[in-house]
Amino acid sequence: MANTETGPIMEFQAVGIGKEYLSLNPNFNALANSLIKTGKKLSHAGMAPFVDIPYNQLPLSQRQAYEEARDSSVLNFGDSNPNIRTGNTYGNLSVLTETRRNREFLITCTGSDMHFLSPGDIAYIYAVLPEQAQVYYYGERAPSSEARIHSAIYRLRQDVKAVVHVHCSEISANPSILGIPITSRFEKQGSIELVNQVVETLKKNPTARAIEMRDHGQIFLARTLDEAVQRALDSKEKLNKLILGIVA
Repeated sequence: MANTETGPIMEFQAVGIGKEYLSLNPNFNALANSLIKTGKKLSHAGMAPFVDIPYNQLPLSQRQAYEEARDSSVLNFGDSNPNIRTGNTYGNLSVLTETRRNREFLITCTGSDMHFLSPGDIAYIYAVLPEQAQVYYYGERAPSSEARIHSAIYRLRQDVKAVVHVHCSEISANPSILGIPITSRFEKQGSIELVNQVVETLKKNPTARAIEMRDHGQIFLARTLDEAVQRALDSKEKLNKLILGIVA
């Protein structure tokens, strides 16, 4: 399985100017909440595999989210408990803003845990300059290292308003059974080469609603986050039924 996003080391420059603008945008809270709910749903479905990271190495916003969930049945911050869930997950999510100006969008930050996303784990992308390898954002932390993939998809596909990147090992092993096109070769996470592979695959399959990034999970495209998530969940369920039918 490909490496998860463990920190802000990227092959492009993420230029942040703080989070002040977010309070001025009436759409931010609603869109951020939709990403938070989506992340939890995908985590429950096992499509955002978890990676352990020591609690004191987590971003501040992520530690705060864990603290808020201190009393939940999932978390226990007692010193005697050796099984504290702290870390991040594979995958990332994004949704276009309603302004659609310059194809602005919200995306999960690098090193986020899909199960415990908070507003601090969401970055507002207001400009992407692929040629200069620069991504400009508002927020507390750097956006996903794959922000350029999401931007390229929104620019290429005017019908797409939400992008969900998950890691489902069952689908990765059998994308052709579902008719999901696959990139021609593996490229490093966050690289411009991976962006180009995704764009090339989508151009060859202009109506595709999902693609398999070779050795790096799936991308589901839709008009809404709910639709994108449901497409991912339905694909996993359909594949499991087909495999069971083949085995039987």
